Amino acid sequence: MAIPHKLHQDTPPIDIGIERRDLDFVDARLLFQELETLYELSELFLLESLSGPQVDAKSAVIGQGRLLSISVRGRRLTLEGDSKIRAMVLTHIHHLGELDDHHGLRLPSDDMVWQALDTIKTVFRVTTPARDNLFSFGFFGFFGYDTIRLIEQVPRHISCTDAKPEISLHLFKNIINFDLHHRTCTLFSAQAELTADTFPTADEFSQLAFALKEKTFEPRSSISASVPKPSSVSDSIDEAEYLKKADQTLRHIHDGDVYQLQLGHEIVIQSAISPQQVYDRLRERNPAPFMFLCKLEGLVLIGASPEIFVKIESGKVTMRPLAGTIPISLAPDDIPSLKQRLLNDDKEVAEHIMLVDLYRNDIGRICVPGSLKVDQLLGIERYSHVLHIVSNITGHLSNDMSSFDVIKATFPAGTMIGAPKVRAAEIIEELEVTRRGIYAGTIGLIDFNGYVNTALCIRCIELDGDHYKIRASAGIVADSIPKHEWRETLAKMGANYWAITGEEIPQ
Repeated sequence: MAIPHKLHQDTPPIDIGIERRDLDFVDARLLFQELETLYELSELFLLESLSGPQVDAKSAVIGQGRLLSISVRGRRLTLEGDSKIRAMVLTHIHHLGELDDHHGLRLPSDDMVWQALDTIKTVFRVTTPARDNLFSFGFFGFFGYDTIRLIEQVPRHISCTDAKPEISLHLFKNIINFDLHHRTCTLFSAQAELTADTFPTADEFSQLAFALKEKTFEPRSSISASVPKPSSVSDSIDEAEYLKKADQTLRHIHDGDVYQLQLGHEIVIQSAISPQQVYDRLRERNPAPFMFLCKLEGLVLIGASPEIFVKIESGKVTMRPLAGTIPISLAPDDIPSLKQRLLNDDKEVAEHIMLVDLYRNDIGRICVPGSLKVDQLLGIERYSHVLHIVSNITGHLSNDMSSFDVIKATFPAGTMIGAPKVRAAEIIEELEVTRRGIYAGTIGLIDFNGYVNTALCIRCIELDGDHYKIRASAGIVADSIPKHEWRETLAKMGANYWAITGEEIPQ
């Protein structure tokens, strides 16, 4: 549970007033494209919800102007951004650890990392509350897969070739919310005392929106346009090696070590195609509930995730496991029969029900007893290359729990690791050959008013230099057929592979 925090007596909280301004409605992708001509991608982020449940399928959020960046590598927390805000935050948290320079704080334990994040959130006092269930001021960022090491003791066998952080969270000055159903566009601009306030004003955003309102977005590359031929394509393992590792996983299952395990691999594509073009192609081919384009920690992140990690609206916690998959390529012209075939698959249904129980256990740790509900069970959702089984689980958040308590209690999602989680993580560390990075973690929004909306980092792409990385895993259970699981991973990577290369992934 969250520990009450006492702020430094000599330093007041940072007061944040929120200026709200209704803008002329414009296409979110068009406005973001225009902003990219004015600002570096590292100063922006784009989220779009273009499919899925109706309540989520018609919205978008743009962020502009980073005020503060928080990175966590192991137990070292680093702050970057506006020097005045950074200094005030450090004043409030320095007692939690040891300052190693003017940017960093070494913390004595994993639990203290979570306490530091909670404390930073309390440093900011939002004096002009925004409407509930709308992101106006808070963190945008990711919790990479290795955040699990700040929750559980998991060995590290896979080599780490870079120093990317486990956690990367950012505060942005300007947030623009789009309601695509009602065609409204609202700017929330944080007003704070800064070292040098050179950010665009609400008037400037209004002028930009007005200039664009009669225009429509035209993708830089249509879905049929040619793309550069990749310089190289490589997989972390081949099919034969994956099948061996799947057999090892089955032995672990038969020995009772785990009930299910997510076993994956990674494809690296070297290409000159731009990340904007990749995003637009993915947006056209596979519009998803959680699409994102941003640059964090030197990586360009592109995604079309189908799955919520965790969502909090007015104290209601929601998780929606997607588990159980069938490739559309098996019968592309007969989706109804594919849906029935998936629901008649005892292996896929049993795997899904097991993960529903795991999710109920996870959110039950932070919700009011007796408030848990499964309001949808064994639904079917369609995506560009696959059908998934989906359920919806909700509960009411306990008053003594914070947003970070929820993330800590539920991370990582069972659909991305297996069950039981800790033993599954240990076996993944033995069998997979490359670090997962942001894959199987979460990315999204944590508003300071309690609203949280995060997605699983699946169907995501990492761009480092000119190397695009895509990854997928398949859930192996006792009656899995390894060759089928290999094909499932390729189907899951299909849309991203096509967006980068212009070709279907070799089966």
